[in-house]
Amino acid sequence: MPYGLLREYSIEGYIDFSKIGTGVIDMNVWKYFVGENVASLTIGLDAYVEENKGIDEVVLEFYDNQGMAAAYHMGNKESYSGQFTESIPLNGMVNSYKLTNTNHLGETKVHCGSYASDDDTNVLYMNGNTPTKLTGDKVSGVQYYLDDCGTLYSNMLYLVKIIVKYCPQDALGNLDTTETSDYRYYYRWMWTTTVFNGYYYNVQDYDNINLTLSLDANVSYTTNADYQYGIVEYNSPSSVTASGSSDTVYQNLSARTQLVTYKPGKNDAKTYNTQMYMIAGLENDYNVFNLRKNGENESG
Repeated sequence: MPYGLLREYSIEGYIDFSKIGTGVIDMNVWKYFVGENVASLTIGLDAYVEENKGIDEVVLEFYDNQGMAAAYHMGNKESYSGQFTESIPLNGMVNSYKLTNTNHLGETKVHCGSYASDDDTNVLYMNGNTPTKLTGDKVSGVQYYLDDCGTLYSNMLYLVKIIVKYCPQDALGNLDTTETSDYRYYYRWMWTTTVFNGYYYNVQDYDNINLTLSLDANVSYTTNADYQYGIVEYNSPSSVTASGSSDTVYQNLSARTQLVTYKPGKNDAKTYNTQMYMIAGLENDYNVFNLRKNGENESG
């Protein structure tokens, strides 16, 4: 009987015979096509392994502002030289044994997901910027979360750390993954929206796309050091107002800032008023920080 193309098992590429056996490993393809609950990710390597060395696996670690959100393990391949297309599950709707909460060193990570209920016991809390497991009793007034490490979501921006586990063979011919000194590391961004889908079929590496973004700022100012200022953020019902020096303004700006207004302090006779607009240049009303479209819920 006929079979269709199994894309995740396909390999494309070419061989540079002058590099065979040199240990050169280059990453030359990174592109993805995002669907509703699956992202088709194509990654390409030119790998010319040395004698008695090899690649055990390639691990993609996805990072957000908490740390590692998930890791995708590409293993059990005869060769890692060429282009490979992998199906990356999104939103927890598709199960995959390759997408885990374990990093390339075998360490289990945690990540704060949805809010935990009062009845949930295996929960996390944020210790500063670090998601941490609760080991004692819950404390009143502390927000607790469920652990969703190992799940990736739509409409999120992830920094992806690509680890090529290039290592020597031991006496029995098995790859010794405890020897990490020759691992290779690469970095790419992955924005799990459809915004780049139009590039998938004609761009090999999204790292080479030249995007045009804009930042418009119209500012007038006085020489006075003290200001009263207000900050308006995306999706915020009201502005945040405070007083302080001009340096304090910039220390309090968040990634969601849309508009800053400030004026001289009360003791200044001058009457200058200032408005500084911060327009990030993202189209379709996308939120600047988590890149969800304004009005979308957590699962949207």
